[in-house]
Amino acid sequence: MDKKGINKGINKDEFTIAEHRFKTNDGIHKLYVQEWGNPDGTPILFLHGGPGSRCSDRHKIPYNPKKHYVIFFDQRGCGQSQPNASLKHNETNYLIEDMELIRNKLKLKSFSINGGSWGSTLGLCYAIAHPDRVISMVLNGVFLATKAEIEWFERGGYKQFFPEVFEFLATGVPDSHLNNPGAYHRQKFITEGRKESAYRYSEAELKVLRLNNQYIPPPYSNEYDTTYGTLITHYMDKACFIKENYILKNASKLTMPVHIVHGRYDMVCQPINAYNLHKKLPESNIYWTMAGHAGSDRSNFDVLSTIYQLIY
Repeated sequence: MDKKGINKGINKDEFTIAEHRFKTNDGIHKLYVQEWGNPDGTPILFLHGGPGSRCSDRHKIPYNPKKHYVIFFDQRGCGQSQPNASLKHNETNYLIEDMELIRNKLKLKSFSINGGSWGSTLGLCYAIAHPDRVISMVLNGVFLATKAEIEWFERGGYKQFFPEVFEFLATGVPDSHLNNPGAYHRQKFITEGRKESAYRYSEAELKVLRLNNQYIPPPYSNEYDTTYGTLITHYMDKACFIKENYILKNASKLTMPVHIVHGRYDMVCQPINAYNLHKKLPESNIYWTMAGHAGSDRSNFDVLSTIYQLIY
């Protein structure tokens, strides 16, 4: 989960090594990829959240461009990748193929994976499929894509802490569906293209991302950009195209070092799931923070930045 699509995206700067437009193996999508930092550093593949978000210039901030070699890419349908918001061949297995494509195109034997929220999910799935190609992982706001996690958020499990956000999500939902307003909006958007449902579904998440969240969503209008809503509802409707408990059942395959950073007050992805993953991994460390879900939440940001400086 984790909507980042509101940001302006990632731009070329003085530390950009190269920009690429890689055509996917199926020929349907063209991926935007940016190599950034020091090409002599350990290769790091950064995975943005969502599904449906994009890479942003702010994702560069925790890294040291004189030391770190980071590869950013916008996933299928996201950001500067084309076609925008396309659902054709847009499933988790295709994204894993895209990560392999990038690795091969850049002639890398292996890389480290950094990802938060949905980025952690995708990173874990890639590592399960290709454990020998992952040096290490740094994950935050862990999301395992189980039905229970999706249901907890869609039902407004956070409502005891953010009652006004639940009220926002429940706006326009019939009484018969108030036990799961997120699922109602998801289905309304998928089956009827109801834009306001995409708005409610997407913006509710932004309103609970941070420990002290002051985000005020824009007023709804018919001009609302539904790119994020299109992709996240597509993935959540199919439990991210991942078998139930797939990650935990296969976690023993991940013998590389894994560093997990998770906010104690994460209202998007419950901390218990990060802890369950930690207990299943052979070589992991978990760092609890006084933060919410967003990687940019101060405590999360500080711990992630420190880990990057220490291990790369």
